[in-house]
Amino acid sequence: PCNANEINRIWKEKRVLDDLEKSIETAEVRLPPAHIFMGPDGILEDLADLGLIERLSGDRINIPDVYRVGYGIGRRGGIKPAAR
Repeated sequence: PCNANEINRIWKEKRVLDDLEKSIETAEVRLPPAHIFMGPDGILEDLADLGLIERLSGDRINIPDVYRVGYGIGRRGGIKPAAR
């Protein structure tokens, strides 16, 4: 799990929300996130509602293994998933 502030920092650095808002304005995104008006915390809330992330105590975020492995996101520590 990582801290939500780390995700917010990376999203800001990579201009993720700016790109998402541009895509919404140009109609590339047909169903925008419900809580985009809340900024990064709203997007995290939407991701949690969809089950793509889990919010843990201490404002930490966990990505379930089914998504983490599927998207090639590494993990620090723990047991490595079986090779494909």
